[in-house]
Amino acid sequence: MVLHPVLSILMMAKHMIINVKMPSFLAVSIIQNEH
Repeated sequence: MVLHPVLSILMMAKHMIINVKMPSFLAVSIIQNEH
């Protein structure tokens, strides 16, 4: 199954954004819990 290049780039970007955002949310929640 061949995806459109733009769609594949958007999918990769979405996964990268999710992978970057989730750890930062966890870090913020841990920092807030410590204070």
